[in-house]
Amino acid sequence: EVLRDVGEQAGELALLQMALPRTWSFSRENHVNLLDAYKEIGRVEGALAQAAEEVFGKLSEDEKVRAEALFVRLVLPGESGGAVRRIAQINELDEATQALARKLAEKEQWRLLTVGEQTVEIAHEQLATQWLRYQHWIRNAPGDPRGDDLRTLQALIQDCSRWREAGDQDKPKYHARGHDLEIYYDL
Repeated sequence: EVLRDVGEQAGELALLQMALPRTWSFSRENHVNLLDAYKEIGRVEGALAQAAEEVFGKLSEDEKVRAEALFVRLVLPGESGGAVRRIAQINELDEATQALARKLAEKEQWRLLTVGEQTVEIAHEQLATQWLRYQHWIRNAPGDPRGDDLRTLQALIQDCSRWREAGDQDKPKYHARGHDLEIYYDL
């Protein structure tokens, strides 16, 4: 059952590394067989959500606020609700958030993020679908004001990228004006 849940993707080994110790601990603590323990922890996806919640709980209050903003930036709104993984440029983040991203990519933090030289992304797309706290942050149901915020945030990020890449003469073309400025200000 575990192998079927994990599949053959290279990144899935990390999910297995989360699930197995949690399964073993649950089995020993609750005196149940390993298969029942595996089901009780929520299988591989449940172990990932538990690990994420555990890591989040150990962050400082400032890091928790930064973590929410960071994780929200690492998804794109789906067409019919939900969200999909987004690879962000590391230079989109301030220094403190970059440091947090690197921290969350460490083994001790269950490698929730993957940080490259220029990019940062969630390590497992299942994080956005299985971790309840993350789902709350990125709620994206049609008509949900927070979902509208996610779409607006992504538009702002794209506008900022275009502005950054533009030459000095072209930068004014990408300044927010009128209604866009009001919307971005409210974020």
